[in-house]
Amino acid sequence: MSAGFRVYLRRPILFDDSLSEAYAALATAPVADAMHRMCAMNSEVRLFSGATKTMAGRALTVHVCNGDSLLIHKALDMAGKGDVLVVSTSDRQRSLMGEIMFRMAMHKQLAGVVVDGCIRDLAAVRTLPLPVFAVAGTPGGPYHHGPGEINVPVACGDISVSPGDLVMGDADGVVVIPAAEAANFYEKARASFEKDERHTREACENIFHHDWVDAELTAKGGEQIDACWNDAPTNPQGRP
Repeated sequence: MSAGFRVYLRRPILFDDSLSEAYAALATAPVADAMHRMCAMNSEVRLFSGATKTMAGRALTVHVCNGDSLLIHKALDMAGKGDVLVVSTSDRQRSLMGEIMFRMAMHKQLAGVVVDGCIRDLAAVRTLPLPVFAVAGTPGGPYHHGPGEINVPVACGDISVSPGDLVMGDADGVVVIPAAEAANFYEKARASFEKDERHTREACENIFHHDWVDAELTAKGGEQIDACWNDAPTNPQGRP
C-alpha cells in the first residue's frame, strides 16, 4: 500500500443531508459551548470570504505535502453537493487554493472549504458567497507533485477531523462534530443556540444573569477582601 500517497474513494455516511441543513440554522459559538468548548479549531483558521450564512456539511478530508495541491485538485473532482473540503497542512509559505478552485467548489455546490494554511486571490475571495476558511494569504502558488492522502483522519486547526464528520463554520470560526454523534447531539446543540439567543435578547434590554459569578468564586475558594491591595496591616504595637 502506498502509505502517504493514496486516495480512499469512500467515507462513512452516518447522517442525512437534512441534518447538515438543520445545523446550518445554528451558530458555532453555542454549539461549541454544548460540546464543552472542546471542538473549535484554533483562531488562526478564520473566514476570508463574503459568506453570511453558517456553513454545515460532511467533511471530505485532504492531507497534503507542504506547498503542494495535487491531492486538493483530486479531492475537488471527488467532492459533491454539501461537502466541506478540509485541507490539512503545516505549511505557511505557499497558497494551496485560489479563486479558480473556489469557483469550481461553488459550481459543485460544496458547503464550504477549510484550509489550515494559505490561500490567494483574496480580493476575489472576499466577494464569494462560498464559505472559505484559511489561515493567511500569499501570492506564492503551490506545486502539483504530491504526495498526500484523501479521506483519512487529519488535524486541522488543532482539531481532529475524520472523513464524514459534520463541519460547521461562521464568522467566529469552525467547529467539528464527530459523525457518529451528530444526530444524537443536535437537540443539545439547538437548545444551547436557543438559550444563547434568549440571553442576547435580554442583554439588549439590560437584563443579565450574573449570580453565578460569586457562587463560582466561593465554590473555588476565592477570597473577596474589603480593602485595597496595598493597605499595610499593623502589628499589635501599631507599627506597619
